[in-house]
Amino acid sequence: TPGCTPRQVQHLAAVNAPELLQAGNTGPVCIGGSVQLQATSPLTNSFSWSGPLGLSSTQATVTLNNGTVSMSGIYTVSGVIPGCGTVQSFTYMAVNEPADSLDVGTNGPLCTGQTLMLSARSYQNAQYTWVGPMGRSSNMRNPIFSRVDTTYRGIYILTTVVPACGTYADTTDFVAVNYIQSLNPTSNSPVCEGGTVRLESDAIQGVLSYNWYGPNGYSSTNWLPSQGILNATTNMSGVYTLVATVPGCGGVVDYTNLIVNPYVIGRVRVSNNSPVCSGSTLQLSATDVPGANYVWVGPNGYTSSSRVVNVPNVDITNAGAYYVSVTSGGCPSDAVYTAVRITQFGTSIRAVTNSPICVNGVLQLSTPYVNGYTYRWDGPQGWSSVGNYDRVNYAQVTDAGIYTLTVNSIACGSVSIATSVVVNSPMINSVITSNSPVCAGGELRLSVPYQNNASYLWNGPNGLTYNTNIPVIPYATTADSGIYSVLISVPGCGSSVSLWDNFIVNQPITWNQPVIPPYCSGSSIVINNPFSPGGCSYTWLGPNGYTTSVRNLTLENSTPAQSGTYTMRTFVPGCPVSNIEFPVVINPRPTIYNTPTFNTPVCQGSTLTGSVIPYAGTGVTYVWNGPGGFSTSGGNTFSFPNVTVANAGNYTYYATIPGCGLYSARAAVSVNNPNMLTAPATSNICAGTTLSVTPSPNYAGVTWRWYGPNGFNSTSRAL
Repeated sequence: TPGCTPRQVQHLAAVNAPELLQAGNTGPVCIGGSVQLQATSPLTNSFSWSGPLGLSSTQATVTLNNGTVSMSGIYTVSGVIPGCGTVQSFTYMAVNEPADSLDVGTNGPLCTGQTLMLSARSYQNAQYTWVGPMGRSSNMRNPIFSRVDTTYRGIYILTTVVPACGTYADTTDFVAVNYIQSLNPTSNSPVCEGGTVRLESDAIQGVLSYNWYGPNGYSSTNWLPSQGILNATTNMSGVYTLVATVPGCGGVVDYTNLIVNPYVIGRVRVSNNSPVCSGSTLQLSATDVPGANYVWVGPNGYTSSSRVVNVPNVDITNAGAYYVSVTSGGCPSDAVYTAVRITQFGTSIRAVTNSPICVNGVLQLSTPYVNGYTYRWDGPQGWSSVGNYDRVNYAQVTDAGIYTLTVNSIACGSVSIATSVVVNSPMINSVITSNSPVCAGGELRLSVPYQNNASYLWNGPNGLTYNTNIPVIPYATTADSGIYSVLISVPGCGSSVSLWDNFIVNQPITWNQPVIPPYCSGSSIVINNPFSPGGCSYTWLGPNGYTTSVRNLTLENSTPAQSGTYTMRTFVPGCPVSNIEFPVVINPRPTIYNTPTFNTPVCQGSTLTGSVIPYAGTGVTYVWNGPGGFSTSGGNTFSFPNVTVANAGNYTYYATIPGCGLYSARAAVSVNNPNMLTAPATSNICAGTTLSVTPSPNYAGVTWRWYGPNGFNSTSRAL
């Protein structure tokens, strides 16, 4: 506004919507329960309700008690919204009925490929869940399953949830799903005339009935006719029909053929070639019937399917009755038997000797006597005898060998039995020899002289046993050292001989390279040998031709000239020589402490150097220390650059001589700084008096010179 201060005003415009009126309820509720209708709006508190059963109310909250199913429905609330006029809002309120009777049902039984239908009673707002075989499920109240197979067979469970009322469950009866399959009827065909016919088939699940039909008006309602058809006749041959009635699938038909053969074979005749002798061949035979099958049975579980049978190499156990059955066209004959007799040499026929025997002993040969038998003995070197008993006096080794007994029998001919005879030499005196001592890891070999037919039993450490005259222990250890004994026995020659001896397995010397500390001259040096196996010997070799044969090395009042390598040679029986080297260092013992020298005095900023005459010996080290924490190590000299006056003072060296100890000495070092010199700047005195001026500080070794008016010159510090 010209000439005025600007001014600002505001206007508020409200834009409303019908949705600002909302209807709701606390349902659902089960029959008999209470529910509230609720109206809300931020713009009005004047409401008008209408609904089922003529409901009318102007309250924001309306309570309905003792709910019934007829109260279910849509409830409307009206109200005035500024700018919108009268508007309405709706809410659905449900009063549910409890599912006390689900009345589940099915359309079973079924045949595979048909449709399975499940059903249940309808309840308002209910949720249905069906669960059946193989994990099948559905959320339909009346689900349908098409083209079912046998996996749909079983019980189906329905679970129903009615909001506000609870959860209810029920199950169906068993749902049978049958399928058409082959009955596979069979029989025990062919059947022999006079036998029993048996009819059988596969079992089909869910079958209501079975019916058999056959020749001569035969019928049966048994699935498996329990007693069969007795006393079969040839006119029972033919086709038998089985009809099975399957619920949901109708009738299943299948067939089987039956043959009843006539009994046409008379008595069968058999024969054999007995009596036969043990070891011969027995022959059995039966009447020849074309196309027939033969079954022989006899002693010791004998069986055969041939008409003519040969049993080779028979013995007395093969004697007895042999039966044969002949079958033709499924019809067997009566079993016919024949008796078989077998003769053999008795068990008394055996060659008996007193072998083994010792040289010069009596060899005895015998066999039990049987009346009617004749006997002959044959042996080494053409020896022979007649009779069941004989002897060889003063038998020798040449009489050893095979002796044959021949027995003759009129019925069975002759039989020969061979036996081996051993004639041993008497035991010889012997001793145990070996390659002992041996070194661990090598072979320990023991032996005694070999003797024919002798037995050997060795015993030794660690439970060792051997049965040879030359046992070998590979990779022997010290645990194999000890007493070994051997028991030698010669059959037939009396008592055994027992020998024993002690044998040694030594451990080879192994030692890591030793570390010998340095020694100082005049010291006593002792180097111990830690090994002392039995029977060892030692030799020490050292510098300047040194040698000794003692176990432990000792050097009294040692000198540097004895420094060098000392070799310990240890001789262990059976093992390689062990050489172990010991490097020995003997340093000279100093007689004086060497004094250090420095390039003192030095000027600040210069390099300080120090040195000391080196000490004789091996491995000598030096450490230098000085003012201000100065320290350096290494050799007998050092350099210290850029020193300051703070570095002035005593410097000490420490020389470490291995085996001899620590040696040290010190000396003073001066460091001067000319920039620190001062003198009084002015001085007022009266003419004729003495001028006295003294500069400071007073460094050691400083030279002074004064210059003044009229050619004044002085070299004194104090003016």
